[in-house]
Order: sequence, then C-alpha cells, then structure tokens
Amino acid sequence: MSTFKPSAYNNQLVAWKSKTTNLLKGQISTLTSKGKGELLSGLKGYINFNKEGDAWQALWKFPRHGIFVFKGVGRGYTIVDGRVVRAVNRGNALYYIDKKIERYPKDWLNAAFQIQVPKLANIMAGYWADRTVKQGLPKFEVKGINNN
Repeated sequence: MSTFKPSAYNNQLVAWKSKTTNLLKGQISTLTSKGKGELLSGLKGYINFNKEGDAWQALWKFPRHGIFVFKGVGRGYTIVDGRVVRAVNRGNALYYIDKKIERYPKDWLNAAFQIQVPKLANIMAGYWADRTVKQGLPKFEVKGINNN
C-alpha cells in the first residue's frame, strides 16, 4: 500500500509535472490541425509514488491521434524511408498515390521535455543526494587512521 508524503520533493515534482503539462498544452494550442481540441482536453499528467511515498514516476496520457499528429501520418499518409508520403497499404504491397502532400509531422512533444527534463534532473539529484547523506553512508575505515 502506497502512502503519500507531501514532502518538499513530492511537491516539487507535482509542480514540475503541472508546468510540463502546461507547456505541452501550449505546444498543442499552436497546432492548426483538426482534433487539437480533443488532444488538449485529453492530455493529463500523473505522478506515481513508490511504497515509501516518494514520487517515482511521471507519465502523460493523451488521445491516440496525438501520435499521428506528431508523426504526420494517418488518413492515407504513411512514413516510407523517413518521409511522409501518400500511399495505401494493401496486403503486402504499398501503392503510392500521386497527390500533393498535405500532412507534415508536428513536434508538440519534444520541445517541452527538452526544457523541463534538466529541471527534473536537478530536483531529483538534490533530493536523492540529501536522502543518501541523511540515511548515512556506510562506515569506511582505513587501518591505522580510524583508531576510535
């Protein structure tokens, strides 16, 4: 059974998650694609806690079409050799359709995480370093120096 401890560390990570979620929503709001309203309302961030009550995992859930927007695929568009092309996959064959490419990848994920992950690393490094020191380091003795 997990017990939630409203420690400074947990509060910092919950605040970090909220700020990251807001940045993601800001990225989504700049999109001009159909379905961004559903993507905005469906984006939710969560923090999970371990048995000791420490924040341990951050995750985000969003509607499936968010990945299609991110990759620029769906509705007849697919990725072939790293490029978005208009094609139909029938059986084991891929048939290209000679139409103007109207879909492009829209990176709404990476920019927010590139900004926020270094902040997360600082929060976690500070907490876990302090926790290690408070729990005590194993006693290290060198013969002839520690004589007490």
